[in-house]
Amino acid sequence: MNQILYTEEAKRRGKGPVDIRKVVIFFVIAIILFAIILIGQGSYAMYKQNEEKKKNETIPTIDITKVEDEKQAKITINHDKAIANVIYKINDEDEKQLQVDGTNIIDKNIDLSVGTNYIEVTAIDINGKQQTSQTTIEVEEDLNIELSVIGNNIKIIASDTKEGMSYLTYKWNNEEEVRVDLQEDPYKIEVETQIPVGQNTLQINAVNKENIVKTKEQPVKGIKKPEVTAYQEGEYIVITVKDEEGIETIEHDLNGELLQTIEGGSQKELTYMQQIITGDNYVTVTVKSISGAETVFYGVCKN
Repeated sequence: MNQILYTEEAKRRGKGPVDIRKVVIFFVIAIILFAIILIGQGSYAMYKQNEEKKKNETIPTIDITKVEDEKQAKITINHDKAIANVIYKINDEDEKQLQVDGTNIIDKNIDLSVGTNYIEVTAIDINGKQQTSQTTIEVEEDLNIELSVIGNNIKIIASDTKEGMSYLTYKWNNEEEVRVDLQEDPYKIEVETQIPVGQNTLQINAVNKENIVKTKEQPVKGIKKPEVTAYQEGEYIVITVKDEEGIETIEHDLNGELLQTIEGGSQKELTYMQQIITGDNYVTVTVKSISGAETVFYGVCKN
């Protein structure tokens, strides 16, 4: 009877026996949540550490490119940390340093030489991490010398389309040097000179407005011009043509009129006859050899 009264009293007060299973479930859930929080915090800490480690392990990126229309190369460096030092070297020259000012982005131009430039660049960041990059850049010279053979002459053209020309000099073998100054075209100088007979060396010095000198030596073989002899025989003129290399064509002109063109067929000697008219006969014979040499013969005969 007392036990029943206690129970009823407890019910009225809102109290009763504690359910052990609920308590256990509560603590299990609490422990699981706590473990999840700990694991999450640990994972985040590890993530931050990895990110920091990755950041510390990054290295600079280097790009080396040719500057258009200039004898220069552009060095571009990008990094997520400040660059402490940049060293570059061209071909066999001594190493040089770029001024970096502690920045993490660098754009600098360096001068190149005409020809092949092998460039090596090393960038070092504030943590000592470094990267090296190499490339090869070809630089063409604006100052140029061109030669072309015209008959027994050789034509010299010196040009600089960027800086402009100043003068040129040339000489054959050990002869005296000849100077040719700038004329109408400020960017080009042209001159023709006769080629001496035999094997020769032509030396040319071209100087532009910046006093940059380009030298060219060219072996040139001078060929002997065709030989022409003529004599009158009655109403005819007899003409003999000789050339060591071979005859290409003969043009026979009488009193200003072209009478005939003879194909030489590379013969080294050829004789022909041409009838003359009454009175004065002005004869012009133009001979071209297969090597490009040319002789013009003038003669007068009466009939």
